[in-house]
Amino acid sequence: MSGSAVLDIALCLSFVYLALSLVCSALNELLANLLALRAKTLAEGVRALLRDDGLVEDFFAHPLVGSLMRPGSGRGPSYIPSRTFAVAALDAIGKRFPDGGTLVERIEAARRARRIDAGTARALKALVRDAGRDVRKMRRNLGRGFDDTMDRASGWYRRRTQHAIGGIALVVTLVANADTLAIANQLYRDAGLRAALAASATEAAGAPSAADAGASPAAGAAADALLGWGSEDAALRPLADPLGFAARLAGLLFTAVAASLGAPFWFDTLSRLARLRGAGSLPAPSGGSEPDTRGGNAARPPEEEDGGEALDEAEWLGRLDAEAAEEAVADPAPRVPVPAGR
Repeated sequence: MSGSAVLDIALCLSFVYLALSLVCSALNELLANLLALRAKTLAEGVRALLRDDGLVEDFFAHPLVGSLMRPGSGRGPSYIPSRTFAVAALDAIGKRFPDGGTLVERIEAARRARRIDAGTARALKALVRDAGRDVRKMRRNLGRGFDDTMDRASGWYRRRTQHAIGGIALVVTLVANADTLAIANQLYRDAGLRAALAASATEAAGAPSAADAGASPAAGAAADALLGWGSEDAALRPLADPLGFAARLAGLLFTAVAASLGAPFWFDTLSRLARLRGAGSLPAPSGGSEPDTRGGNAARPPEEEDGGEALDEAEWLGRLDAEAAEEAVADPAPRVPVPAGR
């Protein structure tokens, strides 16, 4: 197999993986919205920071937090600004403090009365001691703590999303019968299909984004040509062809793992392969013919002599020798450059 064929197959496979990754991302986003995963992850972060279920309920019941929810949705907010969190949290916590004494004493009294969690009380006392009597500084410190907690919650959400995309990619791969080994074999055997899809993938690589590349007509053409189940698939008859079934299973698993890497990864890979493919084709010489290495003039190939009449190599070389001899007779003395100053 030539290097250009390998590059074209890799380009086509990257294009297929890009299309499958976009489908997986769209399905994952749909599930995240239906299940309110972002709002649930945010609530987990708030709960981890406040450490008290009653206090968490009071926090989400605060008017500032309620204004961030969609009316009638029954779901919590998907995003809370750090300043809003600090104001609402301090207001919800302050209602649990008894009257009288310094703020640290009131926090300790609320802890003893079990109005707030011991960990929450310890964190609040640390914030109070650091801020002194500066309420704004205390709010800023509480906002920074919220931001740090939300960073960890974002990591939780990314891990859950990656696991969900892995499962979605496996289902999409099975439904589409996206077997990497079978696709590569089909592209290797069908040079016309390989060249057409590689050219389409190269054109799609110039799109401004992965979504635009996946929405191109070339993606639909690649799916029609390379994906789908047939009655002849070995995966439907594992007992009749165990080796073929094992190869099909390996190809499907490989595709599922590749699709779970995400559309940005495959769009970047597709762009790199397209640039490499474009760099491999060199432009033709401007004169349209190869230079004559034996002389200074460009010699025409034999088929261009005499108005297109084909000459064999011996006759062509003989004519070149005759022309060189005529030039030597016409100008027998060699031209020697005269040094300057003479």
